[in-house]
Amino acid sequence: MLKEAIISFQRDIKYEFDTQYLCQKNTLLLLLRNFPTHKLPQSQILE
Repeated sequence: MLKEAIISFQRDIKYEFDTQYLCQKNTLLLLLRNFPTHKLPQSQILE
C-alpha cells in the first residue's frame, strides 16, 4: 500500500516537473521569437 502511494507520488512530481519545464521552454521560445533580434548587433546573436 505504502509502496504504491510512493510510486504514484513520484510519478506526480515527475509529471509536474515535466509540464513546468515544457511551459518554461515554450515561454522562452515565444520570448525569443518575439524579441527583435534584428535590432541587436550581429556579434551578440552569435554568442
